Amino acid sequence: MEIIVRLMVPKDLPELSMIDHSYETEYVWQMELETGEKRINATFTEVRLPRPMTVSYPRDNNHLIENQNNFSVVLVAEVDKHLAGYITSVIGPSRQIAVVPDLVVSKAYRRKEVGTSLIQGLQAWGRQNNIGQLQIEMQSKNYPASQLVNKLGYEFCGYSDRYYPNRDITLFFSKKL
Repeated sequence: MEIIVRLMVPKDLPELSMIDHSYETEYVWQMELETGEKRINATFTEVRLPRPMTVSYPRDNNHLIENQNNFSVVLVAEVDKHLAGYITSVIGPSRQIAVVPDLVVSKAYRRKEVGTSLIQGLQAWGRQNNIGQLQIEMQSKNYPASQLVNKLGYEFCGYSDRYYPNRDITLFFSKKL
């Protein structure tokens, strides 16, 4: 299967918005927060669920269409002339860090290197544009994505509680380019 990663063009938007953004997981990262005098300790523990669960994406499917002009770059993955997924990025004010708010792969193409190809494509774009670091955000429930970024050399670098409109926790993973 040949995966072509390229810049998104406006005619891609309708097909990209039709992708099912939900995902399935058997594990989650559970946060425990301990506070004391002069101390705050946040711990994330991998927890196996009693059964697989389907998780809704924290943004609606029109997020890409409504915010396309706010992204520094949107890359798409194309397989046999079908759009298999996309990744978005915003360059921070220092131009040293590019943040990845969205990595979406169509269900038919999951676990087939599409996500890897999108991240690697964004890394190449980042190096070409003198970006020093990529930071990927994801729901703490998105265990499959956390495993993917760990495999690609990204390290946990923080979290934000009640980050998304649905009040889910986000985890941040980063990698120097």
